Amino acid sequence: MLTVQPMPYVTRYHETTLAWILAELAADRLPRRLRVQVFASIGAGDVRSAIFRLLESCHRDGVPIPLQMRLSLSNWLDGYAGTEIEAILRPLIDSGGAVTLART
Repeated sequence: MLTVQPMPYVTRYHETTLAWILAELAADRLPRRLRVQVFASIGAGDVRSAIFRLLESCHRDGVPIPLQMRLSLSNWLDGYAGTEIEAILRPLIDSGGAVTLART
């Protein structure tokens, strides 16, 4: 379980909104069990875990993520610069396939 505290400019509201949008984008392509786990995690406030699971699943299964969402995820993750959560999630966002991101 990751216990990294977000930087001050990463709000809980922003994280939760990103998690719900990503979950909705991937919902039809997620296995039922994972979909239930992700929705329950978000509802329980464990949004970083849900985002991690969603990014991992989207990367593994080639679920396309729209450019605007990818940019939002990258901006959100910038709030965790230099932390364990960034080290784990950045490769999922920056990798090839469905989650390729052009960095500025």
